[in-house]
Amino acid sequence: MRPDPQDLLTRWLDAEGDSPADAGDAADAADTALLALFEAVPLASPAPAPGFADRVMRRVQLEAGSAAGSEIPAVVPSWREQLLRSRGFRLVLAGSLAAAGLTLPWLPWILAVLARIWSFGDVIRLTANPVVEASHVLVLLAGIGKWAFTVGDALALSATTPAIFKLVTVCLVISGASFLFLRDLITRDRRWSYADHI
Repeated sequence: MRPDPQDLLTRWLDAEGDSPADAGDAADAADTALLALFEAVPLASPAPAPGFADRVMRRVQLEAGSAAGSEIPAVVPSWREQLLRSRGFRLVLAGSLAAAGLTLPWLPWILAVLARIWSFGDVIRLTANPVVEASHVLVLLAGIGKWAFTVGDALALSATTPAIFKLVTVCLVISGASFLFLRDLITRDRRWSYADHI
């Protein structure tokens, strides 16, 4: 028969409260009583629910924040915790699970109907079409890249060959001079009428 923890607690408190006339014997008696008290505590005590410490600390912070004003900020639960605690999410989840459970007996029939609608060739076609379209896009991008590479080669050739570089320089000088001449011609004589009166 397991001894009563209350009796063991009383015996330990009495041993601790004894007069220190013989300190060694009193300390040994108190240690023995304390050990017997710890041995009487059941080992398989029920564990608290998961998240118990977090809930306690959150409650303490909220109460301390409300008692001290706004010195301690309140802990705001994350969106996942808020989502899991919401009644609507739980109802939707329970309804989804119930619907999945109710449709489970008809699953083979639905799969058979889908197998008749979609053949193996349709599945191959559905998977092959995106690959073909992606290859068309890659071919188009390769053509654009080839054109850009050709233009870059031409520009590099003009910059590295002295004869072509001279020709390009002459063309730039002529176009710049013609631009200046045209600008001067346009801005020299500005009138509301562009034709002389007869």
